[in-house]
Amino acid sequence: MKKFFKAAVALIAVVVLACAFAGCTANVSGKTYEFSDVKIDLPKDATDMQKAAANLVKETLKSASGSIKYTFKEDGKMGSGLNTWKQSGKEVTIYVGETETVAEKFTVNGSKLEQGKEQGGYSFILVFTQAK
Repeated sequence: MKKFFKAAVALIAVVVLACAFAGCTANVSGKTYEFSDVKIDLPKDATDMQKAAANLVKETLKSASGSIKYTFKEDGKMGSGLNTWKQSGKEVTIYVGETETVAEKFTVNGSKLEQGKEQGGYSFILVFTQAK
């Protein structure tokens, strides 16, 4: 019994350390994610006009993205059955059909998928939250 207990504690310690160093990542397989938000970060010295333009972009993106859902089937296909997906660590890639042509890329962040672009001090990120 002591050997089992020691082995179990050692195994738990290895898993905890592996998660701490590698950053445990949620597996998207079998899950659906729904659009939930747009995050826009501007440079600290952004003008009022740039801030207003960013708010307009944010509202436009929210309106255009409001009904988007991504379902990652366990067989590697998307909910529509047309596209495929693969996950490598925190990176999730959707491919056009059965090809290696990339349609979209996401980063897993807990129970959320984030898709965005950073350029010139600006960052636009679409956030999709795991459906319940």
